[in-house]
Amino acid sequence: IGQPGVLHPEAMQDRRLQIVNVDRVFLDRHPELDVCISHGGGAAAFLVDRFDSMSRFRRQPAEFADGLRRLWFDAHMEDGPARDLLIDIVGTERMVYGTNFGGWDTPPAADDFDRSLTPNAERLLRLDLSGSMN
Repeated sequence: IGQPGVLHPEAMQDRRLQIVNVDRVFLDRHPELDVCISHGGGAAAFLVDRFDSMSRFRRQPAEFADGLRRLWFDAHMEDGPARDLLIDIVGTERMVYGTNFGGWDTPPAADDFDRSLTPNAERLLRLDLSGSMN
């Protein structure tokens, strides 16, 4: 595949996509597929306990958070509890700086957290910036 795919959280509401019910078999079959969900994955982090409860009720493994950790998330979200919850669940290793530049919710400036995500974006986009630019 060679390139990441980007999904908007609104698309996750479409039952046909089923991306919110992270399909581990599909991800196992395509380990090089990188999916990045914008806006911190929308409500995905808030739904972890709910989906894990549903899985346990169905006597299935409660692995929703594990599936989320295999996806990428952009950090285009407010600093605070929502971003903190996403970091608690998926960590920062698969987060990149937001991509909604020019929208109504564009931040006035990148902060230290946003800048710290640059190496992740280089990894996601498969950029080799080790060479000098003359």
